[in-house]
Amino acid sequence: MNSTVTPPTGPARPPFPKRRMIWIVAAAMALGLLIFLTFMMTQDGQKPFFNAGPNTGHVDENGQVQVFEPLPAPLPAGETGDASRLPEMADVDSGRASPQIIEQPRRATAPAAPSTTTPTRPAPTVSAPTRSTASSMPVPTSQPAPRYPRNALRAGIEGTVQVQVDVGPDGVPTSVALASGSGNRELDRAAIEAVRRWRFRPAMANGQPTVGRVTVPIQFSMRD
Repeated sequence: MNSTVTPPTGPARPPFPKRRMIWIVAAAMALGLLIFLTFMMTQDGQKPFFNAGPNTGHVDENGQVQVFEPLPAPLPAGETGDASRLPEMADVDSGRASPQIIEQPRRATAPAAPSTTTPTRPAPTVSAPTRSTASSMPVPTSQPAPRYPRNALRAGIEGTVQVQVDVGPDGVPTSVALASGSGNRELDRAAIEAVRRWRFRPAMANGQPTVGRVTVPIQFSMRD
């Protein structure tokens, strides 16, 4: 009778400990991290060194410095910048522009007009001319009224001026002089200037026009 003899089996080999595997993985990661840090430090040492100026910048991966312009300085109170650079802001709440309040302009009250009333200028009185020694004297045909001087009118000055006139054969005064003054230069001057514009019918001698002389009294009075 055959019998099979089996060799005795020893105790089973225990599996590879898990703790040792964890330590090996941790050591490998630490070594890799150390190598990475060493590489980064050598790369940082090769980057160019620069001093920051007025503008701030940024160093890219290629070692080039990108400079950015600084923000504009704030404006003083009460001043506004360029409106074209400001972004257009929309109404976030309703999406519509806020209503504008337009005030109705006030009606400007016209200032009271200053009183421009001037005292009425009474027309000076022209008396009839006195007769001359000629056979016939010149007779006024056109006699514009003298202008009453403004200063004399305001001051209430009155007077009578005697004006002597030499009239030519054509009826035009050739000489106008003061025969008797009124005591006021402005009244005398106004009377002479007025008589110079007069026109006369010339004096007659033997049926022919001739030179004549006549004295004309002009009265300046404030009474109507």
